[in-house]
Amino acid sequence: MPPPCSTQLVAAARVLTSSAGDGCLALWGGQVAHGLRFAGGHPAPSPSLAASQPASAPEAQSAPPSAADHRTTGLEQIAGPDAGWLSEATGRLLLLAPAAIGRLLEHGDQACRFQFCGPTVEGSTWVSVGLGGWVGAVPEADADRLAAHFAARHPTTDLFDLGDRWALLEVEVVEGFVRTERASAHLDGDDARALLAR
Repeated sequence: MPPPCSTQLVAAARVLTSSAGDGCLALWGGQVAHGLRFAGGHPAPSPSLAASQPASAPEAQSAPPSAADHRTTGLEQIAGPDAGWLSEATGRLLLLAPAAIGRLLEHGDQACRFQFCGPTVEGSTWVSVGLGGWVGAVPEADADRLAAHFAARHPTTDLFDLGDRWALLEVEVVEGFVRTERASAHLDGDDARALLAR
């Protein structure tokens, strides 16, 4: 839980996260994409995650989350291959990006930071929210389901051009940063993902 002194700051960040329209994505390699629409929340469990979990390997499921071999992605090294971050219990950040950004991620996930800002509800304070983690393309098996989830917040015809002009990306959020002109807070894991809850 965030310290008591940052409770109001986090509450303002949660309101902004639920109402902001777009933000900027900065990739580890230095590329920056502005004005990306985003959605959070708790979509249903991912078929691609279930398919990647062998049912007859209990010893693999009991491995510690930090255990990683040469086949794990950057996301799995942080969360563990069996952490279940695609489940309903965990917040998720979805981004609609130009296809060129999606092509940059064809060879694997990249470290990233997604940033957006805006005024509080009463308009007296400007809040900046940054979510850091790993970004990758949405698996093909999840694309239709997550596009429908995304459309609940952004009902745009651009979703019909996925794979052509647009790409749907997903971010595994591992930390968050909230700032105003007078205060700031760093949020770890669950507290950062809680900003995405609807």
